Amino acid sequence: MEKKLNVYIDNVTDIPEFFIYTPGRFESVAKKFPDVRKKIDVRIGYDGKGLEDGLRWADILIGWRFPTGNISARAPNLRWIFTIGAGVDHLLPLDWLPADIVLSNASGAHRPKVDELMMAAVLALNNRFLEMVTQQRKKTFRMVHSHIIKGKTALMIGVGATGGAAAEAFKKLEMKTIGVRPSRKPHPAIDEMYGVEDLRRVLPRADFVVLTAPKTKANMGLLGRPELELFKKGAGLINLGRLGLVDDNALIDLLEKGHIGGVVYDLEDPAEVPFDERLWAAPNLMIIPHCGTNDPDLYTFNSARIFFENLERYMGGKQIENMIDRNVEY
Repeated sequence: MEKKLNVYIDNVTDIPEFFIYTPGRFESVAKKFPDVRKKIDVRIGYDGKGLEDGLRWADILIGWRFPTGNISARAPNLRWIFTIGAGVDHLLPLDWLPADIVLSNASGAHRPKVDELMMAAVLALNNRFLEMVTQQRKKTFRMVHSHIIKGKTALMIGVGATGGAAAEAFKKLEMKTIGVRPSRKPHPAIDEMYGVEDLRRVLPRADFVVLTAPKTKANMGLLGRPELELFKKGAGLINLGRLGLVDDNALIDLLEKGHIGGVVYDLEDPAEVPFDERLWAAPNLMIIPHCGTNDPDLYTFNSARIFFENLERYMGGKQIENMIDRNVEY
């Protein structure tokens, strides 16, 4: 009889409840993959209780936040770690990851909600809603006019699952799209694709800049003062990247001067990842409290589906998708 693979799920409960892989949620997705479900045994733990026993037993770990030290000795049979979210910056640097263990993420789980968020954000910027809200706080009544969005240009910095979804959403609005990614790999929703080295050359063409690049050593400070000053006057920024990819001091300066027209900025809890407090009151800036792409009804099911699709590949001897490259950190 073929040996089953042991899958250990380590949930953390200090994040929103809908991220938790409960038995019911896991099995509701598993039943759509009956051939692979019968080939795995599953154990579920919470907040690290039972984690060490689970690691000794596991071939595969599903989790989010866990101690990484000396993992080869603690998990002698472990060959694959699947993180339930897209970002892995909380696990960097990856010097703890043994060469014989694959790390992958759930990139794409946000996909259905990204379309709506990006369309809402770009339309809010185009219609200068953030400027109107800033005026309202100051009890200022001044007409603010705007042109239709059709034909305007959006620049995607990062064209992964989120950046690609943004481009597809913008195409529905009949916008022009430019992409910047290290690989220069084409995308069907991107009209022109460039490498990162071309960023400064294409920034002045954009009416809207969308930053979805991952937080890596190479991407820190990607939009510094020199890059922000290259923005077309009045251009908007949608930043779903992690803190540190943008020079916030320069960003606030350019918002106050009116050079940048508005910013939609996804930020993590400042109690965990402190940010410049001046962002709270910066003009024409809206903070998304790191929740805009998470659908409570769908997220964990989407994430688990990505796991099972990759489990099929893994069992079939094929390369899984969303593998994290140790060198580039995404």
